[in-house]
Amino acid sequence: MLDLGRRATDALATSAAEYLQEEGRDVPVRLEVEEFLRDVDRLRDDVERLEARLARLAPRRDGDAGKPRRRRG
Repeated sequence: MLDLGRRATDALATSAAEYLQEEGRDVPVRLEVEEFLRDVDRLRDDVERLEARLARLAPRRDGDAGKPRRRRG
């Protein structure tokens, strides 16, 4: 009888998890979470590269602060 109760509990937990992920879309599936985390990592790396580029360009811009700008066109 205990074994039957455990199996029923496991089946209910599995069904509830599947419903929340697939039908209710309340809980993301593992693949969606992994893709989101990969995108977050990519965005973080892109921001770090942008910050480094801006830091390299800042002295150039500050050095040109007193000079008049040439117009293009």
